[in-house]
Parts: sequence; structure tokens; C-alpha cells
Amino acid sequence: MSHKVPELVQAIVSAVLGTALADGTIQPEEREVLRAVAEQFDLEEGELIEAVEARPRPVVPDPGALGSLERVALMRYAVLAAQADGSISRKEVGFLKDLGERLGMSRSEWEELEEFSAELYHACHGGPVSAGKVKAVLERYLG
Repeated sequence: MSHKVPELVQAIVSAVLGTALADGTIQPEEREVLRAVAEQFDLEEGELIEAVEARPRPVVPDPGALGSLERVALMRYAVLAAQADGSISRKEVGFLKDLGERLGMSRSEWEELEEFSAELYHACHGGPVSAGKVKAVLERYLG
């Protein structure tokens, strides 16, 4: 069933795509994260395309319009994309830092994100993120 994609979901898809593209190419594992996001938000293929087209370049919602939970959730999805292929490039780190700053992340939100990143890394043992790992971490933190 098709429905209008909420702005926050569009921003999450945009952040995931922006992170995946930060190093110049989208790896298959990063595509898996995009698929997991689509599944998490029950998006059909056309809605995913709509969300990507609505935000062709990473656009950050007005930080004042987002609560702490929404900011951290958006960043978690972006981190998931960055770690998807088993390593995070300098360009991806730069993109994440810029995104977090543009979102107005607080010190405690950054600390929460670091905890999430560490758990994700350990769950994946430094290797590529599989669909099952993505789903398990998403359910734990975002479910």
C-alpha cells in the first residue's frame, strides 16, 4: 500500500544515501542498509525512490523540528550505512561529523551514538554488515 513518505523518513533515507555516497561509490552492503531502511519503514520500491528523489542531496531537517530521539535515530541509520562494508572511510567520518553538527547534536547524543557505533562494530566483528545484523541492531535500538 502506497502512502506519503514522512519528512523524517525522507531525511533518514537521504542521510543513509549521503553516507553511502560520501566515499564516491555505493557498496553492495550499503545497498543492504538502504533495503533494511525501506523494510523498517514499510516502504515500497516506488516510495523509496520517491524519498531519494525528494532529497537527492542530503538535506537536514530544521534541528529545532527534531527531538533528541529523532536526531539520534537519524544519525544511527547514517552510522549503519558508514559501517556497512566493514570499515569507515575518512570521507564518511567527515560526512557523519558534518551531519551531526548540522543536526545540532548535543554531547550526550554524541556519546549515545558512540555507544551504538561500538555495539554495531562488535556485533559485526569488524566485518561487513549482513541483513540479519542490520535488522537485529535496528530492532534493539530503533525498534
